[in-house]
Order: sequence, then structure tokens, then C-alpha cells
Amino acid sequence: MKLYLGKFGIYIIYLDSMEMREKMLQNYDDIVNIENLMKVLDIGRNTAYKLLRTGELQLFKVGKVYKIPKKCIEEYI
Repeated sequence: MKLYLGKFGIYIIYLDSMEMREKMLQNYDDIVNIENLMKVLDIGRNTAYKLLRTGELQLFKVGKVYKIPKKCIEEYI
């Protein structure tokens, strides 16, 4: 974590990309479902399925359920 002095003496906290990714995903299991993917990335259902369909995010299926490893989401971010 880094601190910078901004205008008017206000400190701005800057998180590097690794810290940001860890904070975004810390409340989720190692494998997430489509709903959690939508929450983490703040995207809609159609966009989430598009990321999976185009291969931008790696996944595996268990029956009809998509499972996305958290590591793959971190790499995407």
C-alpha cells in the first residue's frame, strides 16, 4: 500500500494491482459460479457468458454448471 500527498494535503491511498485483485476476491471461494463472477467483475449475465464463450476466461463445467477458478479471474483482471 502506498500513500501520496494530493492537493490540499489530502492523502490518497493507492493499491497496486496485486493488492486490488486480492481484496476483490478475498471473500470468494477458490472456484466461483457465474453469479459470483458477475459480482466480482461488476458485469451483467450476458457479458459474463460472453467472456466464457469466447474463451477470455477459462472455466470447466460440472454437469450444466459453469465453474470458474479464482486464479483465472485474477489473470483476466
